[in-house]
Amino acid sequence: MAKTHPTRPYAPNAALRSLYKKYFERIRVDPAWAEKVRELSRHGSVLYVLPNLNWLDFVALDYLTKRHDLPPLLFANDLGLWLLNPQGPNVPGQGLLNMLIPQMRRNPEAQLRAAVESDGSAALFLKRPPSVLDAAVGATGRRGLQEGDELVREIFKIQRSGQRNIILMPL
Repeated sequence: MAKTHPTRPYAPNAALRSLYKKYFERIRVDPAWAEKVRELSRHGSVLYVLPNLNWLDFVALDYLTKRHDLPPLLFANDLGLWLLNPQGPNVPGQGLLNMLIPQMRRNPEAQLRAAVESDGSAALFLKRPPSVLDAAVGATGRRGLQEGDELVREIFKIQRSGQRNIILMPL
C-alpha cells in the first residue's frame, strides 16, 4: 500500500518534464550510490544537504530521485519554484500567493518535520546568494545569506525525539 504524504513532491508540467528528461537523462549516477541511498532510506529519512540555494540543483536531484525510484523529495527550503510550478511544491494552490505575500508561507520547520515523518526525503540548502539590494547595502558582506538555522535546529529536535532517524547526505 502506497504511503500518503502530507506534503507533495515537486511536479513539473509536461513541457518541463520533457526538458528535464532531455538534459538530466545524460547524468550518470553510480548504481551503488542509488542502492546505498535506498538502503539508508529504510533506516530513516534521507536529508540531502546542499551548500547553496540553486533551483537547478534541486530539479536535477528531484529528477534523479524519481528516475532511480528513491524516496520522493517532499521538502526543499526557500526555492521560489512558483515560477516553474504555480501550485507550489508543498502548498497546493498557494505558490504565487506565497511569492507575493511571503509571510503567509507555511512554517518551514513543520513542512520539514512532515516530510521526514512521512518517510520522504528532503533537500536542505544552507545558504542563498544575496539579492542585488542585499549586496548593494552590504547587508551580507557579499557572502550570501545564511539559511536553515531554524531547520537545522528542527533536525536536531526530530533526531533527539527518537521517532525517526535522519541520514544526512551531503551533495
